[in-house]
Amino acid sequence: MDTDDKGNIGSLATRYTDLRDEARRLRDAIDRLDSKRLGKWHMREILSLDGKLVKIARSVLDLQIETQIAYEKRKGDKTKNIGKDCEVLEVLVGNVGRLLESLLSLQRTNTHSYLLFSFYFSIAVAFSSLLVSVLSLSVSILSVVVSVRSAGAGRVTTDLIPVHAPGGDSMFLQVLLNGLVSASTYLLIAYSFSIIYSIRRVFYFTHGMILTAGAYSVLFAMSAFGLPVWSAIFAGVTAAALLGVVTNALVYSPLRSKGASSAVQMLASLGMYIILQNCISLAFDDYTRVIRPSRVREGIDIWGARVTIIQILTTVLGVLLPCSCWVVLKLTRVGLAMRAVASSPELSSVSGISCERMTIWAFFLGSGLAGVAGILIAWDVDMVPTMGMTPLLMGIVTLIVGGIQSLWGMALGALILSFSQCFGAVFVGSQWQTAIAFLVLLIFLLLKPEGILGKEFERATG
Repeated sequence: MDTDDKGNIGSLATRYTDLRDEARRLRDAIDRLDSKRLGKWHMREILSLDGKLVKIARSVLDLQIETQIAYEKRKGDKTKNIGKDCEVLEVLVGNVGRLLESLLSLQRTNTHSYLLFSFYFSIAVAFSSLLVSVLSLSVSILSVVVSVRSAGAGRVTTDLIPVHAPGGDSMFLQVLLNGLVSASTYLLIAYSFSIIYSIRRVFYFTHGMILTAGAYSVLFAMSAFGLPVWSAIFAGVTAAALLGVVTNALVYSPLRSKGASSAVQMLASLGMYIILQNCISLAFDDYTRVIRPSRVREGIDIWGARVTIIQILTTVLGVLLPCSCWVVLKLTRVGLAMRAVASSPELSSVSGISCERMTIWAFFLGSGLAGVAGILIAWDVDMVPTMGMTPLLMGIVTLIVGGIQSLWGMALGALILSFSQCFGAVFVGSQWQTAIAFLVLLIFLLLKPEGILGKEFERATG
């Protein structure tokens, strides 16, 4: 073997050893950070480790390319005795590949901590007000208990009963039906949000305005073009899907190309939410709009409880659409590519999968589902330009409670959240439903932050 070849192989092996030792030191640092009770809140250390991980991952990727080139060169050289050289390089290629996978796993672990910190920061104000709300909620519960006891028979006044809730023995069944309707809506919104989040790991608050835009697009199609109801609904869903793709192309994609962090993209999404909301207010005014073609009809009686046709349709679509999309993402080629990008964008790029193309698909599919949710909500309770934020927050709470990567966990989270709100509305009033939702979120963040069926990110062991 020539001296130059021997020196080249030795240099590659030395670089691999140095990078491996540095990766082990970073892994130990991340383990020490995660072992702390409040480790996920140490922003400066998280950002420092993330920068080091990116730097070493790039070095390992360069080493992998150089090693592969050296291996192919030696393998194709027929003039020298290359058997031992090829064996050494082949082992080195495998070791470098495993090291790169370990680094990517470490980076996902550290990125997960950073994203949790960003989200905690964004809802810190909500948590501050939540503490005050919980105290007031406790006072309200005590007041209800005292009033029930003083009343003898213990009949709860009607101002504490939510909409559509009758009195008597059918109260429990009515609360269950209301909970199922709300749970299906939360599930649809949460799954539509998770499709985009799993690809880019950013909380895009513009998703709430995509939901609103879908409903107002139906109104515009019916009033401006005179389209029939089902054609207008199709136009509304399509408009919502395209609006999601356009916002990604005009705002988020340029930010990513400039290396913007997740926090910057999240702030940009809040700005886009405000801009789109004001555009809808200018175009349609701020008063309540109606898209149902006929008057409100009395609901179907089910053993004393009542449910409307649109609520039944909401429940069916809220379960059917997420399950159908889940099957599509599991079986189709585009779905497999989207899951690959969600798992590891770096390795997907090396494999020839376009991350930007999969992002476009994710925004199209997720925004379309959000448009369906907005239309169903507007059909049931009418619509205003500010209607999108509360359903979005409930969807995010459902996503965190159930587990970001688990459809079945989201379904359980939606049931827990909706039934907590519905039963809370019966006993303490519907004005406390948002506070109850954030109380449920706070409990899960403290006791089970990965969600009911969520999985913690794997750690590198090699």
